[in-house]
Amino acid sequence: MLARSTFCLLFALLLWPADRALGGPYGTTAEARALAEGAADLVRDIGIDRARHLLIDLDGPYVDRDLYIFVLDRNGIVQSHPDTGSIGGDALAARDPNGKSFVLEMVVRAEGASEGFWVEYVWLHPQLGTFATKRAWMVPVGDFIVGCGAYVGEAT
Repeated sequence: MLARSTFCLLFALLLWPADRALGGPYGTTAEARALAEGAADLVRDIGIDRARHLLIDLDGPYVDRDLYIFVLDRNGIVQSHPDTGSIGGDALAARDPNGKSFVLEMVVRAEGASEGFWVEYVWLHPQLGTFATKRAWMVPVGDFIVGCGAYVGEAT
């Protein structure tokens, strides 16, 4: 029987062209949640070191339009991100334009969490060039927190 992460990856690969063509120009919170859950299964099954190359592949199944996977450790250090220059960086002090310490919230809320949760913050929409509200679904996986966010509201 296929592991859940392998099944999710194969399923995503089968739907990849149709998903991009039919999904609209921007990802939704439902799509972000599903992408984060699939990536969390992958990290759980094969570990972050083996999963990283799949998660950061801009043409792979874990990057879709404005949706992408990021992984933090419990100290707020970036373990995986399509912007590979940020990997290894300390994101704990990151704040949105309103001063919200959203990475700190992710780390604090993941402590002791057994299920995923939403964190909302304001971030620059890369395709629109404007700031917009973003909701990230965060999934605790051992020593890591796997996330994917979608922009919501007026900007999208």
